[in-house]
Amino acid sequence: MRHRGKQSKPVRQVSKRLLLPFMLTGIACSGTSWAEQQAEALDLPAQTVTGAQHAETRVTVGSKTPVKLREVPQTVNVVGQERIEEQNLYTLEQAMKQVGGVTVQRIDANRVTYFARGFEINSLQLDGTPTTMDNRLFLSPDLAMYERVEVLKGPAGILNGTGGTGGSINLVRKRPQAEAAVSGELSAGSWDDYRSMLDVTGPLTESGNIRGRAVMSQRDRHFYYDGGDEKSNLFYGVVEADLTPDTLLTLGASHQEVDARGAQRSLPAYLSRDAGGQWQMSLADPSRSNFYGADWNRDYFWSDSVFAELEQHLAAGWKAKLSLRHADNNFDLTQAYARNAGGINPTTNRVSISAIRFDYREEQNEVDAYVDGPFSLLGREHKLLVGANYSRSEFFNKGDYDFVPRGSVDLFDPQIDVAQPVFDPQQDIFADTRQHGLYSNLRLSLADPLTLVLGGRLSWWDFSNNTTPKVTGLTAVNEEKNIDGKFIPFAGLVYDLTDTYSLYASYAEVFQPHNARTRDINGKMLTPLEGEQWETGVKGEYLDGALTASFALFQVEEQNRATPDLTDSSAAIAGGKARSRGYETELSGQLAEDWTLNANYSYTHKIHRSEESTELYTPKHILRVWSQYQLPGEWQRWSVQGGMNAVSEAYTKTNFAAFGINDVKLEQGGYTLFDAGVGYQITPQLSADVLATNLTDKKYYQRINNPQDGNIWGDPRAATLTLRAKF
Repeated sequence: MRHRGKQSKPVRQVSKRLLLPFMLTGIACSGTSWAEQQAEALDLPAQTVTGAQHAETRVTVGSKTPVKLREVPQTVNVVGQERIEEQNLYTLEQAMKQVGGVTVQRIDANRVTYFARGFEINSLQLDGTPTTMDNRLFLSPDLAMYERVEVLKGPAGILNGTGGTGGSINLVRKRPQAEAAVSGELSAGSWDDYRSMLDVTGPLTESGNIRGRAVMSQRDRHFYYDGGDEKSNLFYGVVEADLTPDTLLTLGASHQEVDARGAQRSLPAYLSRDAGGQWQMSLADPSRSNFYGADWNRDYFWSDSVFAELEQHLAAGWKAKLSLRHADNNFDLTQAYARNAGGINPTTNRVSISAIRFDYREEQNEVDAYVDGPFSLLGREHKLLVGANYSRSEFFNKGDYDFVPRGSVDLFDPQIDVAQPVFDPQQDIFADTRQHGLYSNLRLSLADPLTLVLGGRLSWWDFSNNTTPKVTGLTAVNEEKNIDGKFIPFAGLVYDLTDTYSLYASYAEVFQPHNARTRDINGKMLTPLEGEQWETGVKGEYLDGALTASFALFQVEEQNRATPDLTDSSAAIAGGKARSRGYETELSGQLAEDWTLNANYSYTHKIHRSEESTELYTPKHILRVWSQYQLPGEWQRWSVQGGMNAVSEAYTKTNFAAFGINDVKLEQGGYTLFDAGVGYQITPQLSADVLATNLTDKKYYQRINNPQDGNIWGDPRAATLTLRAKF
């Protein structure tokens, strides 16, 4: 927890009449008592504040070059370094749980997916360079090597090429600093959760023309359930060299490793008939400490990457940049886990135990190059960015090992003694995905207060898949598919009402081929998914950027969604349509010299339209509040902080043709989680804090899926003590 000393910047006044429209207007419009009750706590009195820079006001997601939040005609949320430290946000998963309107769902103990505005976020950038985000082997990255997390809501196709409708995540790496500095962390928490981090930076030559930074972190923890533990390590090193006053070369490398033993996947749910003979589903309620696995369960992930950047400043304010990256990602999974094809029988409460094994490898290569700068036309100055990028992802599945039933156990008293089986490989899979494209972003100054933003990308996409069966009954697949010259447009308007407020509107399209695992009844890949987003809103910036606010209205539509083919449970059709509408609002930054606040609310109404399937993953209402206050006077060494995370009902609707089930709902009611902490500045260089999460020990499912499996508990109450040193 960082101590912020007194500052002598000019004092300014902020009235609650300026702030509350962004946080409360949208909430009140929903007309629901739930939202109105949650909003009452956000009534903020007028405050006298100073202009300290707490809020993140410049971002690169969606633009590549730094621009103010007010200049981006889409919703962008930022989790900065100070917030990462205040809330002990060690991983991307933890950070995304703080982003307004985002739902985080685990696939199993380590793999995660993210949703915004009702749709999956599957676009990932590293310092603005797009990379692959395959949830089969995507583990939540350690944030020790990143300065901040930027999240763009909605399509980001002009820079990423193919990508999902939910949005894009940009991870901004830590960079070498001109002044020598050392920082470190030691923490200890519930269930023997221990973590250490060391961050060293500074000049490597006397002149300072070469600078370096090295970050190391290590974590050793047990899970909250019986029989599980995890060890993780991260190393990140980066060097910058000023080759000339206008030429900057950056070289970096990272290694991350996660070894989870005794990890478990998820739980099934109940499936039964009511008194009238209608099918019904309900979530199970055993102890969260129960372990449904074996002592040989293991998730082992490791990733190595290297990158290089060359940045050249040109004449008249122009700049050129070239970025290269190579990464090897690996994930081995061997598990016994709970899985009931027909759901849990409520009479016997028996849970089937199956065994599974995966062996995934992925090699990524990416190149990105662009030039950007200002130019004059008709007496006004404008900005242009033009670039091209190329990416290749080679995915290897060295034996897609299938389910092996291993008996059953009591849901409430699982006594599992399963010998590790000899897994028989089913098939070898190699998938090669290549993408390249040309992109441009033009900012035209039409008048002093009005900017037109135009963007577009011309994309080429090539895919090949080779599947070699190892057992009888499976079919070999050798398929190639390509898409040539797909154009993805973007348009936006930004109107500066005053120095504080701006209005904006935008239109963006999305284009995304389905993955190779999703095929029709003839074994062919589906027609690519397409969609569009309309958004309009208002943004505010106060106290020289110390405080930002936003309010957005949006509508997102998708078509050609993959839905189950009822004539063949293993096949799909591209017949689904979906639409979400809603609004979201956020207030982030400093309300006073020693008081920070981040509060966001989102309302999302999503409709799936297809004859085959209807699913809903996103709660309609999500309210998140986090605040920290440094005590005054003689108590100024102390700080207190706290927050809440409230979500409304969420449910899924499932079809099981084999059982004659149609649109049966599995649901969970709304819940609220509370966190709180206290910090103490021991010396100017050393601080300590204690943070407790889920204070009421609320029992809830972080993810709900279907009766078969995929229902995952949220974390119980926990506390962490952290020591931080900065020199």
